[in-house]
Amino acid sequence: NLYQVRRASATDPWGEPKLLSEVSTSHNEISPELSLDGRRLFFASNRPGGRGGYDIWVSEREGDDWGAPVNAGTKVNTGYNEIDPAWFVQGKSGTFDSGLYFSSNRPKSTAAQPEGHHWEGTLRGSELPKPDDYDIFLAQTDLKLDKKEADDEKAAAETESTPSLAVLPLAPTSTLALKEAKRLDYVNTSAREGQPALTPRGDYLYFSSNRQESQGNRKDRTDFDLYRARIYP
Repeated sequence: NLYQVRRASATDPWGEPKLLSEVSTSHNEISPELSLDGRRLFFASNRPGGRGGYDIWVSEREGDDWGAPVNAGTKVNTGYNEIDPAWFVQGKSGTFDSGLYFSSNRPKSTAAQPEGHHWEGTLRGSELPKPDDYDIFLAQTDLKLDKKEADDEKAAAETESTPSLAVLPLAPTSTLALKEAKRLDYVNTSAREGQPALTPRGDYLYFSSNRQESQGNRKDRTDFDLYRARIYP
């Protein structure tokens, strides 16, 4: 489940953790990621209604609460595991592309085929099955289209009508205008890459990997180290 903890200011102590009941279920919710503007909460879950394994879900802020989570859709999710979402919006040129970064263990050749056995756990060390190769992906977003759909939703709410959105049969999907997810080949290896995080300026991408060249890694070890990739304007 997902929890939140608040404090009145940067110098005040943290309060007690509070369950996010709007997004939590009896299934697993992991890898929470807030958008920089605080409007969206991304996370991974193996709840029913997804495409299989762990899917990425999105919840929109509604006042002080969170709305019902919706599936990020088939441009992102598959019958395998999609975890570790990281949302980035490009502020200027010369940075990483805007969109949803995440990690997945879908195979390189048959990404649309479901997996027989799904991993159940979090992206942490020895809890990952050895045969699985997790790579980092990016589903780019069309910010102009995303804004248009948000404006359409607002107008529809003001007129008490329902916006015309395509709904997949398994679960409602996010209104984010996402393109088909693609591997970031310049950071992925045959080892496990995950937990992507971008700096606010978008010039660095940080991620974890247990690749063999990691300092201190030895044969048959699965230690994860932190790496970063830089984009130059």
